Amino acid sequence: MVFPPPEHAEPVESSVYKSFVRPPRFEGGYRNCLEIQQKGKATSDGVYIIYPYDRSPQRPVAVFCDMATEGGGWTVIQRRENIVVKENFNRSFLEYGLGFGKPDEDHWLGLDHIHALTNQGHSQIRIDMTDFYGNETWAEYDFFYVGDREKQYALEAKYYRGDAGDSLSFHSGKDFLDNAFSASYVPLGGWWHGRNRKCNLNGDFLDQSKDCDYGVFWSSNNRCHPLNMTSMMIRPNY
Repeated sequence: MVFPPPEHAEPVESSVYKSFVRPPRFEGGYRNCLEIQQKGKATSDGVYIIYPYDRSPQRPVAVFCDMATEGGGWTVIQRRENIVVKENFNRSFLEYGLGFGKPDEDHWLGLDHIHALTNQGHSQIRIDMTDFYGNETWAEYDFFYVGDREKQYALEAKYYRGDAGDSLSFHSGKDFLDNAFSASYVPLGGWWHGRNRKCNLNGDFLDQSKDCDYGVFWSSNNRCHPLNMTSMMIRPNY
């Protein structure tokens, strides 16, 4: 657990906590990255402490805030890059609930945290993707919500725009599953899986010559596109 530094202390500087925003002295602190930005407390990307839980307002969570993309104020909930040493996304349901990895590197924020963030109000999600040829695409959904653990973190995603193609809304209504397997009996990683899935950003990285049976991919025009980098981030709509 990370506690706010004394009043006179400088921002924490480390490989993870590159930035630190002192929470206000009311309601437990800033609830998301957009609040930090709107209060004029940060203008640059970095790891910040937020307090997303309405029922546990003193519970701190370290997150990476994107303060530049499309106006900024985004809380990053997933980041992956196909590098030599990468985070293992073949995790249990409990691990996906709690989160894993470092906020400024490959990570999954945690479904409990994501639910708390989307439960604050009307939220949107932005997904940025890069394929093996360096082509960058994006998808945004003006409504994004993840249910609580009792509801198996069920997904709601609708009102798409972007140039990647609408794939995530196909999974809307699905429960989050871990230890699902592909047709080749290879673990798929945790995702809102369903039959004839249209996307999966938590599978295994494959090269561009492979199909999308168990890889990291996004579909458009009835074709799957293996990906080399992914990022998922959310913010309130207002």
